Amino acid sequence: MADASPRQQIQSLLDESEQLEDTGQWNESVALLLEALRLCDEHYGPNRAETHSVQTALAFSYRAQGRYQDSERLDREVLAGRQRILGDDHVKTAKSLGNLALDLKGQGRYAEGLELERKGLEIMLEVEGEEAVPTLTNMSNLANSLSNHERYAEAAELHEKVLEIRTRLFGADDPLTIVSQDLLAIDLRSLGQIERAIELQGSAVEKARSTLGETHETTIRCVINLADTYGKEDTDEGTARSISLLERALQSLQGRSQEDTPLTVGLKNNLGVAYAFDGRFQEARSLLEFCYDWSKQRLGREHPRTQQTTESLAWVMEQMGYLVRLPIINV
Repeated sequence: MADASPRQQIQSLLDESEQLEDTGQWNESVALLLEALRLCDEHYGPNRAETHSVQTALAFSYRAQGRYQDSERLDREVLAGRQRILGDDHVKTAKSLGNLALDLKGQGRYAEGLELERKGLEIMLEVEGEEAVPTLTNMSNLANSLSNHERYAEAAELHEKVLEIRTRLFGADDPLTIVSQDLLAIDLRSLGQIERAIELQGSAVEKARSTLGETHETTIRCVINLADTYGKEDTDEGTARSISLLERALQSLQGRSQEDTPLTVGLKNNLGVAYAFDGRFQEARSLLEFCYDWSKQRLGREHPRTQQTTESLAWVMEQMGYLVRLPIINV
């Protein structure tokens, strides 16, 4: 690669980093992207499309590892550059608004994220139309934010629209169609439509397993959500099904580099909670302590996810006969 042009070297690094991300090797991917960013700084400077593309890719990798403040810093730089060079109403500016919104939501700043997603979707609808892939992404992200604000009917309406368009354009087995089906089911679950939610999520899990494999991020996420829905049945059978799904997913990831990502930590957290409801407190404690330590280090004590894990762990400790005063745990 020594004889290649800077642009070719950068593209090669981007391609290789993407391959590493597909197998969960996030640290290795970051190292390559930092090298690509160094080449951009050396040959292009901060206000070029090449630099913005690398910064966006690096922010994505940071976000996948729960490094939301790092990804926010990069995405803000890209957004400012694109607004200055391309204008406020450009498609790439809208994409940057969506990326920044994800960073903010990852830090629990949901209202800020929602506002950015609304702006981004307005741009995409005006410029690209509702059937463009970036528009569908923005629409889905906005629906997720509405769900976070407990506006489930509005979220379900948007998610159902995205699912209909994706199914028509790309087919029912397309990975993003599977994600859309799963997200709609979450809204329906929150609206009390448990049976329909289980039907949709069960189908999504089977499609994801057959199309993407057991260890793919989308498959794991679908499994987590279906297990959560089974738990909402509040029956012994529902709890058993939930635990079986989560144990199978966690077992599939043993020894792989995905074990320390936000998604896998969420899997361990949900399995810990399921164990707790099943009276398996020692197993629950082990998983929840891991999740608490991870969230405290990566997200901070005040993050909603850390606080939720703290409460779950405190409850388990109390059931085991320990005196616990929140938020002092593991000190």
